[in-house]
Amino acid sequence: MGNEEREGIPVPNWSIRFHYEEKKREKRRRRVEGRQSRVRNAIDLVTDQAKKSQSALLFFPHN
Repeated sequence: MGNEEREGIPVPNWSIRFHYEEKKREKRRRRVEGRQSRVRNAIDLVTDQAKKSQSALLFFPHN
C-alpha cells in the first residue's frame, strides 16, 4: 500500500480505508438497531392486542 497523492499532500491509503470502513460499520449498526426496535415494537403491539382480546373474551363469552 503506497501513499495516495491528494493536492500534493501524501495521504496513507490505510487511513482512508479505515475511515470508510468505520462509516460503513456505523451505518450497518444503526440499520440493525432500527430493525431490532421495529421487531420489538411489532411484538409488543401483537402481545397487547392478544391481552386485550383475551380480556374481552372473559367479559363476552362465546358459546
